[in-house]
Amino acid sequence: MLRVILVGDEQPALDLLEKLLITIGNIEIVGMFTKPDEAINKLLQERTNVVFLDIEMPGLNGIEAAEHIKAIDHGIDVVFVAAYHHYAVEAFELNVIDYVLKPTTAERLSKTIARIMSKQSAGKQE
Repeated sequence: MLRVILVGDEQPALDLLEKLLITIGNIEIVGMFTKPDEAINKLLQERTNVVFLDIEMPGLNGIEAAEHIKAIDHGIDVVFVAAYHHYAVEAFELNVIDYVLKPTTAERLSKTIARIMSKQSAGKQE
């Protein structure tokens, strides 16, 4: 089971993302946050596999938040969920596992989850 945190500045978008991820299955949402610093504090307290992260947020943006997340645990997979593709290059420089454009679908998120599960499976075999 993947333990997931969702971070974005729009609660309705977080609610939709949660709903879509739950339909995929084998996912436990351990937190939803509209403030990246609160999500980072949660990561210090709770084991998490994946963070779904918006990029454009007031204060600490998603790129900066991802840097903090990777500093906490480089094994946490970060998936950016963004409205614009122009952050993709910068995002992949942080070794994120995926970059999903809004509005997203369950089918697209299923591909992301499959990629994460494949990576985790490969890591266990090593």
